[in-house]
Amino acid sequence: MADQISYKAAMEGVLKNVYLGTIREQFPYGRVLDSLLGKNTEDFDGIQGVVSVRLSPPGGVGFRPEDTGGASSALPESIRQTVKHAFIPMAYLYATFAISGPYMNSGKTTAGAFAKPLQDEMEQLTEAIKKVANIYSYGDGSGALAKITNIAGTTITVDRWNHLFEDTRTIDSFTAKSGGSAHLAGATISSPVEGNLTFDVDAIGTAAIGDFIFLENTRGICQMGLMGIVDDGLFLSTHQGISRSDYWRWKGLRLHNNGVARKITESLIIDAIASARYRGVNPDLIVGSAFQLADLSKELQIQRRFVNPEKKLAGGLRALEFNGIDFVDDMDCVPGYSFMLTKKDLAFFELQNLQWMQADGAILNRIKDTNGRKDAYEGTLCMYRELASYRNNSHIRIEDLEENKPTGI
Repeated sequence: MADQISYKAAMEGVLKNVYLGTIREQFPYGRVLDSLLGKNTEDFDGIQGVVSVRLSPPGGVGFRPEDTGGASSALPESIRQTVKHAFIPMAYLYATFAISGPYMNSGKTTAGAFAKPLQDEMEQLTEAIKKVANIYSYGDGSGALAKITNIAGTTITVDRWNHLFEDTRTIDSFTAKSGGSAHLAGATISSPVEGNLTFDVDAIGTAAIGDFIFLENTRGICQMGLMGIVDDGLFLSTHQGISRSDYWRWKGLRLHNNGVARKITESLIIDAIASARYRGVNPDLIVGSAFQLADLSKELQIQRRFVNPEKKLAGGLRALEFNGIDFVDDMDCVPGYSFMLTKKDLAFFELQNLQWMQADGAILNRIKDTNGRKDAYEGTLCMYRELASYRNNSHIRIEDLEENKPTGI
């Protein structure tokens, strides 16, 4: 062993490293809803989208007897229909990167670098902002990612996992989704363990069990997602400016099991389809987790039911076709939930699609601080958009679902 070590040390000046290919990606960036839902860039009033929705039909309808001169033969009284504007305010999502002049101009060839530094920074930031947008497309608009269920020293346990719980991200925590002061304020995450639903923070502050966790400085200003849209008032009492307690048609349908976890089954999906059709709609998409899709596939295979597990959709997505409805899994879907959707009744309203801030004519801008200009540059990506629904009662949220993960996940 000693000879081997000495030979290696002696040869270090002779041997060279051989760099193999490009950087191997470790982060998945799938975006199911962006691939499958439409975009609306036209229905804007100022800086918000506006759509008209019919919430009650015209009244004044009824049978009457032949005119006898009495009050009972009077024609039905006119009752006006209810049509309201649903207002869709924009949410503004940004992503920035910084790079030094020397680093930006290094690695011009694959012999000297795995990737060209500037190109890699810009490409990865683009993928990252799309990933974050996809995650919030499943939220309730508040920005809450999870709740704290336990605190041990600086280790936090949460009730459900979110793929934003990554090393070096900074988070806040609050007792409620609005109001009050932060208990965690800009705490940095480290050592995330998805299987344990835990991560560490650099300072625990006054974090308490039951706190909601948010990315730093994001509470209350995030894009709306399916948890808020497909809701009956549990999470969101007013949606797009319309009260759900005043208009029941503005509610999504929740199929729950009173908090008791259950496996997704063919019977449960059939009940959901029937519930949708009872409301006069024909859903055409189910989004859930890969583990829910696996459970449903196994059941259908056992029953030797015909399914099409290899159906290809837009964006390279694959779906299991069940009763004419595509079931697609998304790793960012909220654990324990799936969503049965009518795609024509959902859209991303975009005031500005994803692009680099360059109103001054340049994507890269010199960085300046109190000591003057630096040999460093920064760039910013931005998108102004919102996920909105034209008809909330055409969607169904299926709750209390098991996530039967294989051992080790």
